[in-house]
Amino acid sequence: MEKLFSKEQNTSYLNSYLYINIFAILIFMLINPLYALAAVTLLSLSYGRVSHLLIGILFVLSYTLLFSNQVFQQNTDINSYINMYLGTEFSSYKNIFNLYIENLNGHEFLWFYYCKIVGSISGYSKELFIFTTYSLILTLATFIAYLLSENGRYNFILLLFSLVFLEITFFSNIFDLWRTLIASLLFILSLLISNISQSRFLYRLIMYSSAFFHSSMFMLIILYELFLIIMSKKDFQFCNNFYYIKLSLLSIITIAVLTTVATFIPYLSYFGDTFLEGYRRYSELNTNLKFNIKNFLSPTYFLFFCYVIFNYKHIKQYEAFVIYSILVLSAIPYISNDMAMVYYRSGIVPTILMALLATRFLKNLSINYTLFFVVTIFTLRLLTYTYTNSADSFIDIIAKGDFLNPSYGLIASIFYFNPIFQ
Repeated sequence: MEKLFSKEQNTSYLNSYLYINIFAILIFMLINPLYALAAVTLLSLSYGRVSHLLIGILFVLSYTLLFSNQVFQQNTDINSYINMYLGTEFSSYKNIFNLYIENLNGHEFLWFYYCKIVGSISGYSKELFIFTTYSLILTLATFIAYLLSENGRYNFILLLFSLVFLEITFFSNIFDLWRTLIASLLFILSLLISNISQSRFLYRLIMYSSAFFHSSMFMLIILYELFLIIMSKKDFQFCNNFYYIKLSLLSIITIAVLTTVATFIPYLSYFGDTFLEGYRRYSELNTNLKFNIKNFLSPTYFLFFCYVIFNYKHIKQYEAFVIYSILVLSAIPYISNDMAMVYYRSGIVPTILMALLATRFLKNLSINYTLFFVVTIFTLRLLTYTYTNSADSFIDIIAKGDFLNPSYGLIASIFYFNPIFQ
């Protein structure tokens, strides 16, 4: 009798699991991925029986098609990437590497190797290059969210939701900062691997490789190595007040050192004019930047602060590095703008991680509060997108104006897929 009852329970669970996942597929097939992701997040929080692998695949495919189907204009970063890609057709791998050695600025060789490999496979198809690049970026982001979910301890789909709606650094930069975002995601991946792997070689290989997709990662690599030297692993076994005082002092000293960089500019001529060109590029970006406390009163900062306070005795090494890099890269632009673009680009890494870690704090709240949070953030973000009229906005370009169209699901995005190159 007990065996029969147990068998019926298993059958009922499997049927429920199957129906919920079929429903999730239909949502992504018929509804715009913006709305679909929010709906499936609520479904996952309410029932918890949604396949992570299935949603990961649907997330990558739907958002790749959404971003790939656009009008690609001249004089944009995306057009520059496409020209880089086409330019590798007649360059050898050796020539690409030699060019990087001669001129570091904008010639990171792993990016060009990637372009050449994709071009060799696809016959230098623009459509396939764009589709592959967006797929790569979204796959890396999905894998990072999965690692941070810690095998289901934290809600994987909720973490994906936070990448799109809570803090839009990732979602806005995926539009046209391909090299920077690939490099940033590789760096994040290396941090997470360092937390779960005993091998020092693997995570450092990935970390250092990220700098050869975009040189701004050198800033984070330097900060990370300095962090490891000062903050020994032994400290992580006793996260007491002294540990956080030590972390604060390290942040202050690092900021002080970075403010003196301008003093050494004349000596950079030793590395050639191209190095100086890259260093000085956009150096005036933050000239008129003034501190505004409102920039730090967002839900992301609040939830991240709560996460750190709640877990201060059990903070992990990569989480401590996130705190350190946020303190440094948030403060330094207000003090010195000598490397404004480097600070901004390298700051993408801790900002994305901060949003993901902030979302993990919701596990400590009642499910009703989390559901309310998802609905509120989704509604506010959608209103922001709806009433954005900026000339620099990507909203009117993506999906050829159907970015907010509720019926622009996977079926529609496949049927109407036709990128236009001006």
